[in-house]
Amino acid sequence: MPNEFDNANRRNGQWARSAACLLISSAMITLAGCSLFVMGGQMLLGRPMIPASFDEFTKKSLKDDGVTAIVICEAPMGSDSETAALDQELQTEVTRRLKQHDIKVIDSHKVATWMDDNGGDWGGPAELFEKFKNADFLILVDVNEFSYLEKNSPDLGVVLGRFVQLGTQLFDVY
Repeated sequence: MPNEFDNANRRNGQWARSAACLLISSAMITLAGCSLFVMGGQMLLGRPMIPASFDEFTKKSLKDDGVTAIVICEAPMGSDSETAALDQELQTEVTRRLKQHDIKVIDSHKVATWMDDNGGDWGGPAELFEKFKNADFLILVDVNEFSYLEKNSPDLGVVLGRFVQLGTQLFDVY
């Protein structure tokens, strides 16, 4: 038959286990930092969505049904072979990323082929909209300066791949 001493020991043991679990749980939460709370918030509320400036400014969306865009990228002609195809690579990547977000884009290879057939000069928005009649918007990415190396340190060989000056424009079919 259990006596009072055994009951007191049992209660003290349960209290000690509870306190140890609470201490370990609080240590894990503080060691995880605030990212635990951020992830918990994302699980409950979803990712924060910021509306695109284009959508807010024009009251139109590139994701609307029947809307198609053309992407043109211009980059400075480099004398080195590393930046020779920068505009084509950038155009392909921008097109791919737009497609990932369910934005209908004319295939970058078709646009590049058309540009090659016209001597590498796309002329202006009117010419592009004349050729690609199903396009509604032209996204122009203009790279004014690009460098793979750290500025003023050509001997370091640090590969950065940074855009020094980059501009974007969006044209609507008239």
